[in-house]
Amino acid sequence: MDRDEIMRVLRAFQTAGVEYVLIGAAAMGFHGVVKATQGLDLFIRATAENIERLLSALRSAYESDPDINDISTDDLLGDYPAVRYYPPSGDLYLDVLTRLGEVATFETVEAEIQEIDGTQISVATPSALYKLKKGTVRLQDQADAAALREHFHLKMRNNMPVLKFRSIEEMNKARPPDRDEPHFKRFLRHCARWWALAPKQYPRGVFKFRTIEEAQKAREKHTIQRIDAGP
Repeated sequence: MDRDEIMRVLRAFQTAGVEYVLIGAAAMGFHGVVKATQGLDLFIRATAENIERLLSALRSAYESDPDINDISTDDLLGDYPAVRYYPPSGDLYLDVLTRLGEVATFETVEAEIQEIDGTQISVATPSALYKLKKGTVRLQDQADAAALREHFHLKMRNNMPVLKFRSIEEMNKARPPDRDEPHFKRFLRHCARWWALAPKQYPRGVFKFRTIEEAQKAREKHTIQRIDAGP
């Protein structure tokens, strides 16, 4: 995953005035829970005007890639609220959601604005991320929810220069001290290292899903195929 590409996309969102909130691993990275990911997950406000702004931003970021035309307002406002776009770079994909079943929409996800290199980015709060992940049956989401809960519990309790542990296992699980650089930059570096070791065999174009479960199954299937294919 290329840092410059991610920032180019997020700057394009700001320039086009896209109403969105970043969720998933990238949002967790903003809050210091750093894990590798293959894509950007985001809720957008479900209006025709906002979807047009999204398409404008993507065309700006990817030089009017013709596959962007396959992202339609009718789909996102209708039967396909989850759309995955694989840009021509092949370095990441974007999962765009207008709703998550009856659980969440853009309006129901609490967000905050963070700034990276002059770009303002709308990011789901830790509590919003926890709520999105804790009730799912997907094992990775449950693990993410546990990591969020542990991370922010420790952050609230431990601002001391000395910490005590009953075992080496407990110590190894402890969150490392905060560093001076922004959490999101550490997240980007971590993803870049992970991506350098992973095969790059993504498809191109736009894929549409009726439910988030359908999208997650497609992601897991593709990940397995990509690993099995080897470098």
